[in-house]
Amino acid sequence: SDVCSSDLTLPWEVEDAERALRIFWWAGLAGILLGFSVFWSEGAVRDRQQRLWIGESSESVLRAGGILGNSGGFSHLITGWAMASLLLRWVALARLNLLQVAITVTVLLYGVLATASRSSILQIGVALLGSFFLVVWADPRSARRSIVLLVVSALLASAAAAALLRVMEPEFVDAVLTRFGLAGDPSLLLQSRRYEHWEDLIRITQWNPFGIGYKRTTDITGLQVDNSYLRIFLELGVLGILSRSEEHTSELQSHSDLVC
Repeated sequence: SDVCSSDLTLPWEVEDAERALRIFWWAGLAGILLGFSVFWSEGAVRDRQQRLWIGESSESVLRAGGILGNSGGFSHLITGWAMASLLLRWVALARLNLLQVAITVTVLLYGVLATASRSSILQIGVALLGSFFLVVWADPRSARRSIVLLVVSALLASAAAAALLRVMEPEFVDAVLTRFGLAGDPSLLLQSRRYEHWEDLIRITQWNPFGIGYKRTTDITGLQVDNSYLRIFLELGVLGILSRSEEHTSELQSHSDLVC
């Protein structure tokens, strides 16, 4: 390459990309179903992490967490797999048949509900918005057709989600709907125990610029951080968070160099 010091271009044809997509789809589906089977048979791998609390109530339900018992990570896995498969079919590769598309959508909807993940909704929205602009940029005449497709898909997905909720346990449905702000007190949509934990962490540790020591947060406070940057900020102080930011910048630059 005239621009880059190294050329990592692979001699892939469309057929190779479609074959890779098939492998990705089947492997991802197998891993996700394995995670669901653990949830169905065992309930929770990590009870504390998978327990869903609603507001100030002392009642809770268990949500899906995959084979590692991490509901947030499992929801990102499901959403990433499903949106990659669906959107690649939409923008370029039509290798997945309609049955596979239906399975993907069903797994995605059930995954969002079973993990009760609000961030997965944001992931889906960003992925759809980005893909819409990509399609319209490639073919401006397809804008109206794409909007109709998205609206119809949203209506069908809503109907499918309602059908899935009908076969779930009533207690779990109430908890999920309340978490998404569709039942109970709407203000609970913006509430989370992790926010309270973050306030307690800062209050207990009385953060100082030099930190409290690597991996000492839980030992000192008894609380889970659930935020990598906050953990670094508390444990390693200003130097820690600055070094992390510099490392992240270096990773992005390295990635840019490789892509180039």
